[in-house]
Amino acid sequence: MMKKEKIRKIKTGSMIAALVTAFSVFGCMLYVEKKTLEDYEKKTVLVTSRQTEAGEDVTEAGYVAVQIDADLCPEHAIGDHDMIGDVVFSHDMGKGSIITTDDVKERSQAVRDFDEPVIAGLRAEDISQAGCGVLREGDRISIYREDPDTGKIYLEWDELYVAGAYDSSGSDLDGRDGSASRLNIYIDKKDVERFYEGVSSKTLRIVRMVDR
Repeated sequence: MMKKEKIRKIKTGSMIAALVTAFSVFGCMLYVEKKTLEDYEKKTVLVTSRQTEAGEDVTEAGYVAVQIDADLCPEHAIGDHDMIGDVVFSHDMGKGSIITTDDVKERSQAVRDFDEPVIAGLRAEDISQAGCGVLREGDRISIYREDPDTGKIYLEWDELYVAGAYDSSGSDLDGRDGSASRLNIYIDKKDVERFYEGVSSKTLRIVRMVDR
C-alpha cells in the first residue's frame, strides 16, 4: 500500500514538473515570437507620388501610404492622412520621398484667398526694379507696373508671397546671403497672362513689404 502511494506521489510530481516545463517553454516561445514581431515592426508613412516643387499643394501633388520597417522610419514622418491639411511643400522633393512634418508648411493666408494658386517664376533681369538682393522665401511683396507711355506707376498686385529665391546656379538662398537671380511667386492662375506680359515688357517693379 505504501509502495503504491509512493509511486502515485512520484507520478504526480513528474506531471507537475512536466507542466511547469511546458509552461516555461511556452512562455519562452511567446517571448521569442513577440521579440521577432517587434524586430520587424512596420509603420505607415506617406511618400510623394512624383517630383514636387516648393510651394506645391501637398494634396494636389499626390502621395501614397506605404509600410516600412520601423527602424527605417525617419523622425517626424507623417503616417496619417488627417495630418495633411491645407499645407504646401516647404522645399523641392523627389518622387518616392517620405514626407515629414519638416517638409511641409501651412499655406499663407494670401494664397488661400486665390481661386487657383500657382507659382510663377521670373529672373531678376526681367524686372524693371526690385529688391532682389534681400527678397527671400516667405517675404510679402507688392508688384507695380510702369506705363511705358506716361511713365506713371500703378499697383497691380498687393500682398503676394515669395515662394522661393535662388542664385544664378539655381540653389535656394533660404538662410544664405547673396542676390537672388530668380524668384518664384505665388499668384492666382487668372493673373498669369497679365503677369508675364509685364515680365516680357520689363515694366514690373517689386516692392518688399515690411511688417510693423
